[in-house]
Amino acid sequence: MTATSKKKIGFLSGLGAKNPYENYQLFAGELSKQFDIEQINLTTPDTLAQKKPDVLVIAGVDAALGEKEKAQIKDYLDKGGAAMVMADAVSIDDQTLFISASKETISDLMKEYGISVDRKVLYDLKSNETIRFGDGPISYVLPYPFWARVFAVDNEVPPILKLNTIVLPWASPLHVNANVAKERQLTVTELFKTSQFGGAQDVNFSALPSNEFSKDNLGALTAAVSVVSQKPAEGAGWALRMVVVGDSDFLSDNYIAGSAENL
Repeated sequence: MTATSKKKIGFLSGLGAKNPYENYQLFAGELSKQFDIEQINLTTPDTLAQKKPDVLVIAGVDAALGEKEKAQIKDYLDKGGAAMVMADAVSIDDQTLFISASKETISDLMKEYGISVDRKVLYDLKSNETIRFGDGPISYVLPYPFWARVFAVDNEVPPILKLNTIVLPWASPLHVNANVAKERQLTVTELFKTSQFGGAQDVNFSALPSNEFSKDNLGALTAAVSVVSQKPAEGAGWALRMVVVGDSDFLSDNYIAGSAENL
């Protein structure tokens, strides 16, 4: 009998990206039941073309992409690659909860595929997690709108089959540029959205539970999308497929423990 080889998932390494051995052990453990897992560093030219992962995971990059790294990712995607992009357009200080704009540029690359990741923080005044604040003998359990519980737009869509909700901590909202998508013949599908009480706040503030949340311009904001090319890549029998989420923490070990449905 011949063993069937597993498909391969490659995690982008370097550039501050989250990896399967330090940040995503639980997530990677689930994936490893069906896939081979490896890390891919793009400092060497043509690494991605040689590795040829079936899916490329780009998670939490917090530094600017160099031109060579950007070119490799674009080449992989444009030749029919599949990717899961978890973009952190904002950074948070775990001690002070101060939120600032991230230095990453993967969000800028996504604009070339019709997806903008706002450098803002998403919140939901109605659908959110209740979390514990405070150390020592006195602590408080409070609703925290910056940890939004977002809803599947259609849980029959293949990337999120049967998944109804996920919790996204300090996520950023996404916007679709319909003109770019049309020009590049891409189909963009909304996967997860906030409730009708969703909003977004500009950076450079402390995301404390006592924060004053604006109730102006509330609505259902997009938190995750899929992008699929309408035609196969030249020379390949398949087309670009990508999922973009405005947060990378939701699958990390620190948050999975409290939100197991994210897996």
